[in-house]
Amino acid sequence: MNRRMLLRLTPLFAVSLAAPQFWHLLHAPTPMMSKLERQVYQKLHHLFRHVSSAKAIGAEYLRNKPQSLDAQMLLASLSASCELQSLVRMDDVTLRNWLIQRQQQDFAEGKTVRVNGWVLSQTEVELYTLLALT
Repeated sequence: MNRRMLLRLTPLFAVSLAAPQFWHLLHAPTPMMSKLERQVYQKLHHLFRHVSSAKAIGAEYLRNKPQSLDAQMLLASLSASCELQSLVRMDDVTLRNWLIQRQQQDFAEGKTVRVNGWVLSQTEVELYTLLALT
């Protein structure tokens, strides 16, 4: 099974989202995002062709995550090496390249997470989880 196959299994994830243990995680109240945080979120959201697949992976991570996360925490972690204002100013290609660089750095530093048997970079997981929460 490869990543594409995992993403094709999205309908199975959708069924699991209806389960009560997911419902409170996905619809838990999160603090209001600032205008700048919303802009960064929208730019990141815009990068995905299949947002529902990314959300399904994020939801699966949340299901197994012992601590609670919120959108602001994830945005802060994603932007730790770059100010939010800089992310807003990036065009799509630059933002994609920045995310790819972060992903490669995560693997080089051993910052990986297992989700359903897949090894993903911490950056990927944070991004997918952010989408699942919002």
